[in-house]
Formats: sequence, structure tokens, C-alpha cells
Amino acid sequence: MSPRPYTGNKEGNHPTPRLGTKRFVEFCEYLFGVKNIGIYANRPMRSGPQLSVHATWRATDLKGTKPQRKALV
Repeated sequence: MSPRPYTGNKEGNHPTPRLGTKRFVEFCEYLFGVKNIGIYANRPMRSGPQLSVHATWRATDLKGTKPQRKALV
């Protein structure tokens, strides 16, 4: 099986928050008890020079216990 291609950030840095992403994170925090540890970050990906999808406000990192993460999935 070949890895899926990265489809992340083609449009570059997005200057304003995406309200849908922020609301989605609020729902996840409320429903599953997870904690948001980051949405926006204007930085390159760790694996190369391409800009991270976090710069578009379309990605989030959530932290929680194993049961919280399992319920989230």
C-alpha cells in the first residue's frame, strides 16, 4: 500500500481564524474532554520546506487520555 499524498497547504498562510475549526475544537473539548494544544502555527512542516496545514487554520492538535482519544475517534 502506498502512502497517501499530502494534500495540506497549497494556498499558503490564512490570515484569519476559521470559525468552523474553532467551533469543532470547542465541541471536541466539551463532548470528549480533550484539550486543544494548538490550531494555528505559521511554520514549515517538520519533514520539509512545505508550509504546515496548521497555517491554514484547518488542522488542530488535541490531547487527552486514552479513553478520551478513543471516544473522539
